Amino acid sequence: MTSVNLQNNVRLRIFLILVLSIGVRFARSFSSDSVHKASGILEANYVLYGITMILTLVPFKAAWMIAILCVGVSASLGIFSVGLGIISTTRCVSGVQTGCVQHTPANIATITLAGIIALLDIFQVWSIYLILRFPTFFALFTQRIRIIFSWAWPFSWMIHIALFMESEWTVWVLPHLFIDPTIILLATIDETYILLVFMCVAAASDAIALLVVQLEIARLGLWISLALTLAGITMIFASSEPRSNVRTNPTSTNVTPTVNVPIASATPVRAPTMRKRQKSPAAKISF
Repeated sequence: MTSVNLQNNVRLRIFLILVLSIGVRFARSFSSDSVHKASGILEANYVLYGITMILTLVPFKAAWMIAILCVGVSASLGIFSVGLGIISTTRCVSGVQTGCVQHTPANIATITLAGIIALLDIFQVWSIYLILRFPTFFALFTQRIRIIFSWAWPFSWMIHIALFMESEWTVWVLPHLFIDPTIILLATIDETYILLVFMCVAAASDAIALLVVQLEIARLGLWISLALTLAGITMIFASSEPRSNVRTNPTSTNVTPTVNVPIASATPVRAPTMRKRQKSPAAKISF
């Protein structure tokens, strides 16, 4: 498995963990007080997952070192939360703790989902460890930009829906709705400056919208959208890839192998022949 595949797996697991976290939040509302408090430890992981997601898009090995620390803390908190939940549920089922038997199904569902999240966090640690073992890892910055704005676009829809429901819609939240899919499509072409202009317009609109919007959930979405946009701008400036449109000819560097072939001579070489001399007659031989 290549380093790029491992990096994509880490990002996909973060999305899966967030989906499972929604199930934990739903199940813990029906669980006992002790399990509810134990599963509340997992809420601290949301910040760590956000930091990890941003770090996985930074093309530096030091960022992955910080990411493995964040994921390690998330895994530790998850294991600790599951352990507390198991102890509490065991005490409840064994009869040591009264008045919580009716919450047992919700407790088991909460602990099961939290255990799956903790297991995925452990897989995350192992995957990032494998990524760090690669001497070098390469991923196009355009691929990372597409991932960033693929995550930002749903927040733009969330902001619009929330503001429409509260009748607080403003035109300053509109640019992201069109700029995000445009950047996703244009990220495949080598037009860095066009992408940079779109990102600056999106960041400026987010900054102005934060001054106008007062709805809490919309402001949270704006902060996330602004952070992802600034991360995309950082990707462009931090990328070490050449931005020139000059294409190098790959055949110019190829070295033609030389073969030592004997060259035929222009004049044919006659093979030496043996001449038979005639013996002189005996009369001519004198002593």
